[in-house]
Amino acid sequence: MAEIYNFFGDIWDYLRETYWEVDFGSYRNFSLGGYGTSLAQIITAIMLGCILASAVMLYERRYLGGFIRKLLEVEAGNEESAKTLEELGYAKNGVLKMSLRSRDSAVRKLVRYTGEVYEDVFPIGEGEKPARQKMRDDIDFEAARFYIPANLRNRAEVRYEAKGTNLRSFLLTVVVCLVSGALIIRILPVFFRLIDNVMTWLG
Repeated sequence: MAEIYNFFGDIWDYLRETYWEVDFGSYRNFSLGGYGTSLAQIITAIMLGCILASAVMLYERRYLGGFIRKLLEVEAGNEESAKTLEELGYAKNGVLKMSLRSRDSAVRKLVRYTGEVYEDVFPIGEGEKPARQKMRDDIDFEAARFYIPANLRNRAEVRYEAKGTNLRSFLLTVVVCLVSGALIIRILPVFFRLIDNVMTWLG
């Protein structure tokens, strides 16, 4: 176990020393101080954020989106044609169930289920604004049947189109982000040196 910790520790030290602890050098007309390392950390954070966002999009559109596409495929467009998770092959998908319970999720904004009732958190008095609605539903997933209303079908088809959302595009995004981040961090010292030379030349 110690060897494993040492292995990952060495990788972390390499990445930290190579990409985070960046020495941009000294300049005649200005000083960056410790901002060089901070700037490298910001660029790294943006790079990792883009990769994470791409991973979330891949999962949402490719895997959770598979549920949407299945509903479209079987033409479950109303309560009469609605299907259970068992019939759709998603009875054991815990992440999907969490998304269906939350009315804030992208999937839940398109999918309805039979017997769905919105309950108010607070009672509405005369002259008061409409009460906030519960943001989570207690759904009996063994009995509930799901469908996509006709007025949301086009939106579902566009948002969860399978084409262009695959593992290859995700891996390409990862490679582009890593290479771009590393290049930017390495090019910045050259850029600052150029600015310093121009300032010296202008006097």
